[in-house]
Amino acid sequence: MVRSCQTVPVRVEKIILLDETKPEAKIEYLLQNESDETIPFLFKQHAAIAIEEGDEILLPDCLIEPAVIEFSKIIGRQEKTRFPKALAADGREIEVQRTPPRSSQLQEFYYSSNLARGECGIRNERSQSALLMNFDTTDFPYVWVFQSYGGWHNHYVLVLDPSTNIPYDLEIACRNGTSAVLGPQEVQRRTLTVRLQRF
Repeated sequence: MVRSCQTVPVRVEKIILLDETKPEAKIEYLLQNESDETIPFLFKQHAAIAIEEGDEILLPDCLIEPAVIEFSKIIGRQEKTRFPKALAADGREIEVQRTPPRSSQLQEFYYSSNLARGECGIRNERSQSALLMNFDTTDFPYVWVFQSYGGWHNHYVLVLDPSTNIPYDLEIACRNGTSAVLGPQEVQRRTLTVRLQRF
């Protein structure tokens, strides 16, 4: 799949390679700057995943922090903590790796950084399976974890975003030095592997 962007002079190519011998797919992205200007950008794999109560969010050793504290209904303080721990509004330590029921009407959105390895996913006890994404942390140094447990438009979904940037505001990411950049005429390749694992 190939797309030339309309608002910026960038060509994007997406290639999906299926493995015939195992439940795995490799996804490659080629990003080509077709101008002589440097272009800062945000790029993320935006995987919306169906969930069930009690599913386990899988992240390596990393730091997490709420993306927008006003959106958070689980994490209550704008502080970095080590996954799966976070802080409630009253300062109590809480854990954020298990999905609550839809009836909880909760929602959460946090960034993860300083990933020990490039991996994220979700594990389901009922099916004894996990959906995993593996990637190089130079391609995707962050993972965004957006969760709606009935609290956001009544959706019950987990969105895992291996991402090039934090925060989502490109202007702030540029100021903070946490934005991806395409140099003049530069071509970048970013890859990840999606696999289903039984346990």
